[in-house]
Parts: sequence; C-alpha cells; structure tokens
Amino acid sequence: MPPLLVRLNGALLVLVLLVACGSLLLLGEPGRNPVRDQFDTASLRFAVIGDWGVPRSPWETAKLHMVPNQHAVAAVMGQWAAVAQPSFVLSTGDAAYPVGLRGPNETSRLQAAWADVYTGGNLGKVPWYNTEGNHDCAGDVAAQRAFGQTEPRWRMGPGFQQSEWAVPGSYHDTTVRLMVLDMCTMACGRPGPPNFRCAASANMGAVRTDTVQARAAMLVDLQRGLHGCGRDEGSWVWCVVAGHWPIFSFGGNGPTAELIEDVLPILRKGGAHAYFSGHDHNLQHIELNDRGDGGAFGAGVQLQLFVSGAGGYTLHPELKDEVPMDLRATQENMAVGRAKHVRHGFLAVTVDDKKIRVQLMALEQQASEGQQEATVVYQTDVRWHTTLPEGSS
Repeated sequence: MPPLLVRLNGALLVLVLLVACGSLLLLGEPGRNPVRDQFDTASLRFAVIGDWGVPRSPWETAKLHMVPNQHAVAAVMGQWAAVAQPSFVLSTGDAAYPVGLRGPNETSRLQAAWADVYTGGNLGKVPWYNTEGNHDCAGDVAAQRAFGQTEPRWRMGPGFQQSEWAVPGSYHDTTVRLMVLDMCTMACGRPGPPNFRCAASANMGAVRTDTVQARAAMLVDLQRGLHGCGRDEGSWVWCVVAGHWPIFSFGGNGPTAELIEDVLPILRKGGAHAYFSGHDHNLQHIELNDRGDGGAFGAGVQLQLFVSGAGGYTLHPELKDEVPMDLRATQENMAVGRAKHVRHGFLAVTVDDKKIRVQLMALEQQASEGQQEATVVYQTDVRWHTTLPEGSS
C-alpha cells in the first residue's frame, strides 16, 4: 500500500502510528491493521464525492483532459480509504458527463469511469449511494439506476432512499441515518418557472424529472425519515441528507430556490444534522444565518451544509452570471460561507457518539502522476443540536 501523505496547514505529515510498547509503526507494515490506531474504533467513516463522471472515449472526446483530474482524486481517496476503511461512499451526482447515458447499452461508461477507477483501499468493495445530477438526468437516468441490478454496490434511486448505519463501538447504540433524494425531480419538477439549470441548452437537453406526485411523496418520505433524529432515551440518531443540488452555495450555480422553500424547512423542523450536495465544482462548508443580522450561530449547533462537487470536472471559483440577483440577496441574508476551496478533492467524514467530523480533502496543486498528495484544507465538527428543532415541544 502506498503511504498516505497529508498536508495540514502547509506542513507535510507522514502518518505514523504508536504501538503499545511506545515504538513507531509506519502505515502499511505487515501484520497490523493501521485503522485501529489511526481512527477511533468507535466511529463510522465514509467519503463524499461528486461531479466525477468526466467524459470518456469513445463516448465523449472533447474534454478528455479532465480524466487525469478524476484519477488524481481517486488515487488520494483510495489511499485514505486504505487507512480509514470507510463503510460506504456517498456520491452527490453527475456520474456521466455531459449528457448522461444515451441508453442501457452505455452502462459500460459506468464500468470505465467508476468501477475501474475507484479501486484503492476498499473503495471497490463498499456500497456507493448515488443521487442523480442534472447531467445524469439529461440522459437515460433509468439506465443508471438499472446498473445496480448487475453491480450491487451501485445504489441509486428512484425517489427517496434511506439506509441506517450503526456506529461501531458506540456506547449509546448511535446510528447514522442516510437519506438520499432525487434532486432532479426536487429542483426541476416543481410547477412554475424552472431553475435555470433545468432547461435545455446548446450543450445538453432539459433535465428529465419524475411526476409532481412523486415529488410530493419524496417530501413526505423526508419528513418521516427525519422522525427520531437526535438523542433520546431510546437511541441516538445522526440524520444526514444528500442530494445533487445545494441549498446554498457561494460558487458555481449558487443557491437553489426550490430547496430553500420546500426542503430546508423540513430539514430544520425535523432536526437534520448535515446536508451534503454536489453540483458546484468545489468544496464548501456553509451555515445558516438564523439571526438575520449578518451573523450566524457558532459551528456545529444546527444544520450544517456541505458541497462536494470537485471530483474531476472543471472547477467553479465564483458564482455564475446566471444566478439571479434576488436569489443572491436571499443567500446573503440566510447563509454564511465558512469555507470554500476551489481545488479537486473529496470530503472525509468520521462519525462517533459526540460528533460528525468533516474534513475537506483537496489535491496538492502540483500533484504529479507518480504520487498524489491530499491536503486537509479545512475541518469542522457537527455537534448534537443544543436547541430543539422547530416545532418541537
């Protein structure tokens, strides 16, 4: 196994482990499992990566230069996975740029861009939970979902997906409840004027959605899924929700009005702890501004928002010109950007009884083909809510 090189605040750390006798043990030494030393055994780990489905020959050749970006992220993610041994991967959408699959006969693209790429550590053995992206939904998204029939690790829709993961070694039977939404339908399937990324363009067709009834059913499923979030006498439940479109974002396509109006109130009332998205090609941490005066609560006391869309495609440093001015103003009043890093990478997540730790892992700018390096550019902890969710008594 290649050594995992991590830079934290500019300093290069070659990770080493302490053994009981006090001597040093390098990662990868035969006969030892470094995970037991590097990570608290009473924790659950997973990765979050999005917008990684870069074009592949012979399907799309115009932007093949993006393939090395994806491979570089996959390499450092695999090195991390060799140590962390994640239980699953959360994929935040856009697995088939630029116009999705053209039919069931193109699922070999997923083999070439997914199964053959993410092989480091245990990435090729654990389940991947997928949400549809707008580029996926411009094509045959049903074919992407059907890929899971032949590749059981590929978990994808339709509609609302929920799974429960126990935190190993927990003293409180703590679990992580993962809820994944079809955001193509949520963002583009509401009656009325569509989100600007839903309409057809010169480069891709309109985003395909499910019915209005299916959209309403997803909102009901989300409300039910959030029941029991938090700590009570019976169990401790971390509630994590994911979808392709961000609720708020300070780079790329920006905030999503449909989610601000229809999804955010449910997440807050239900006591969700974290929302992960992609769509915007960067790494972000965002908090809600509930005081309305330009300030925000301290980190970790409420719903936390994360963007992980830097899996390989062209990066988004700033908001696009198409983002409406009134929506920008809404975001400035309702949200605060805590971190934004415009580099390719992924999120590394560790969950235990006390916190959800989220690390933004970005590629070194001068990463070479021979040895890739990852930088922990930012870290934050999501804590249990210190106040009751809205509507609670």
